Amino acid sequence: RIFCGYVHDLSSIKMKDRLINGILEASKESMFVINKKGTIKMINELAANDFSWPRGDLIDKSIGTIAGGEFIDNNETFVTKLIQQTADNSVGKKNNYPGRGKDGVEF
Repeated sequence: RIFCGYVHDLSSIKMKDRLINGILEASKESMFVINKKGTIKMINELAANDFSWPRGDLIDKSIGTIAGGEFIDNNETFVTKLIQQTADNSVGKKNNYPGRGKDGVEF
């Protein structure tokens, strides 16, 4: 019999997640961490409260779920705009977008 295994030390990944989560929770702004497909991977408690969603209900949902204005249910356009702004070197700059709470009310 042949057995093949792969070992990877996950402690550094867990440490990075804890660090990111700490930064998110320390923020005085609603913050979302999304992947390139626009899937919400992490949010801070303030964002969950501001958007009136239980935090766990937004994880692995499309960022379009909370987008308002021209981006309602148009995740692809919203993510494209976010990526373009990142490419345009707007990282670290505050960008405001219309939001939509769980009840559908825009703000």
